[in-house]
Amino acid sequence: MGDSGATDIGNNVTWTIVLEDYFAQTGEKANGLAIMHKRAESIFTRRKTYIDLPVIVGSGAVAFLNAGSSSMFAGNQQLAATALGVGSLVIGVLNTIGTYFGWAKRAEGHRMSGIHYAKLYRFINVELRLPRDQRMQPGDFLKYVKDQYDRLAELSPMIPSSITSSFAKQMEKYKDISKPEETNGLNKISIFVDSANELGNAISPLPPPPFELKMKATPSS
Repeated sequence: MGDSGATDIGNNVTWTIVLEDYFAQTGEKANGLAIMHKRAESIFTRRKTYIDLPVIVGSGAVAFLNAGSSSMFAGNQQLAATALGVGSLVIGVLNTIGTYFGWAKRAEGHRMSGIHYAKLYRFINVELRLPRDQRMQPGDFLKYVKDQYDRLAELSPMIPSSITSSFAKQMEKYKDISKPEETNGLNKISIFVDSANELGNAISPLPPPPFELKMKATPSS
């Protein structure tokens, strides 16, 4: 792997069942991550709305009352100024809370991550549905999928644990679908074994049957 972060894949990569299974698992994980990022976007958008709506309404009310305070609160200027000051303080605190937690930025980050993970899933899904001779070259396909998945894993915001827990519980009944590491914990690594060369040489030849040994031991007449 170079300094640019791109993966160096050899040109002699060929299609195998193990490689296709890796692509299928990666696509399923990307689909699961897209779903969880969309749920995270919904949560942070809702929290952002809870801050933005009071700020919008409060700012408009304070501006209106401040403009008409001289005529609306005649004789109670001190009380009106105090009330408007408290209102402005509350609005400022809400704005600070929204900026501190960065709910708008986090919602946008989850939205973009969900879009890109979904695009990667659809790309892998379409490519694997084609016959082997009509697909991309396996080396180029492997490099693209690995680089895209690693890039998204580096840039995507962290998914809240409440979402990963609920997603893992929801997907428990789907045993044949790969889940993201965030929800599945540890995943077993599959190792390619060339049975024709490796296992064949490791198996010693069987001894001859007993009757053949007996025939060899009997002298000929």
